[in-house]
Amino acid sequence: MSTERTKTRYAHISKVVTVCRATGEKVTRYEVKFRKKMQDGTVVDYQKRFDTLRQAEAEKAAALAAIAAGTYQPPTRSKQATINALQATASPQVTATVAEGLEIYITHLKKAKAFGLSRRMENELRAIGRRPVGATLVAELDARVLDEYAISRKADGVALPTISKELSLLKRFRRVAVDLDLAGAVPNLRTSIGLRRSERRVRRPQGDELARILAWLEQHDPPTYWAARLAVATACRQQELASARWADFDHAAGVLYLSAAQTKTKKQRGVPLLTEALGILEHIPKDLGPRPELILGGISPYRICTGWRRACKHCGIKGLRFHDLRREAISRLASLGLADRQLMIFSGHTQASMLSVYTVLNPAALAQQVRQIEAQRYQLT
Repeated sequence: MSTERTKTRYAHISKVVTVCRATGEKVTRYEVKFRKKMQDGTVVDYQKRFDTLRQAEAEKAAALAAIAAGTYQPPTRSKQATINALQATASPQVTATVAEGLEIYITHLKKAKAFGLSRRMENELRAIGRRPVGATLVAELDARVLDEYAISRKADGVALPTISKELSLLKRFRRVAVDLDLAGAVPNLRTSIGLRRSERRVRRPQGDELARILAWLEQHDPPTYWAARLAVATACRQQELASARWADFDHAAGVLYLSAAQTKTKKQRGVPLLTEALGILEHIPKDLGPRPELILGGISPYRICTGWRRACKHCGIKGLRFHDLRREAISRLASLGLADRQLMIFSGHTQASMLSVYTVLNPAALAQQVRQIEAQRYQLT
């Protein structure tokens, strides 16, 4: 690991970028560090890192105000020491706060999930713990607290789909908290705050967007380049691509086999490989990363997303996510005239209704295809 620290335009705040030498993965955080003297003469050495610059500035202002008022209370023990103490108590549900419980929950997920916990979800859970709800006891986390959380987030201008996702994370945490001995029976968690569902996403690469992104990735980020090409050719999810092994690739049958642990649905499946996908697999270097047994060399799903976002930013393309390539792939397969059950084998969906979320056909291309079919029929008759 290597760390680069640069100053920002805010006093006492530095931008810290940590790079993993093995994977090239970059993690950016903002560190607040200062030394101040309180009214009673006590010297406070404050040092803490945050996920966003806005969080860092807000927490710095709150800490300075508390120091000036003489009410600042420095932490008496480290976060890990708090977690260890909670786990050692006979009845942690009496004392565990949401912030402390989320740390135990994160540790649990890292051990329970087949491929670990994504960096994105880990950051989201920790961000929730840093908000006022983090001071609530886990045992008191119910519908009323969730309603108050939603109202507070709406007042902060947070998008409704984001609030809905955060509420889902909190509800899931509260249910698992029973198994983690952090709280008793699960109370009513049905919120009364109305959160409208987000509109169905229809974004696909337009014009030469995909070609431009792939050209940049090929020069600057080969692992993400091959991941993107495979995503379009196979319709696989990024976690499935990141965990796919060469041993699971049956070249003779033209199938990539995925175990139950590798798929989102927790069901093993075989992905049929078309000619384009077979060609891509033949050209992927076997020394792409530190884990040669994996097709993409050990690149993580998080690293794939960050590489994709970096390429989009460089190419000036907005609103195109890596997961949109899955929609592109399924839409291309649908345009070939495949039946729903055939598409579900490619996509790995267990319900045909989910295909409508990922199938977005181009009206102009569809009209041209239908005209060609009509012309062929008239010629035959």
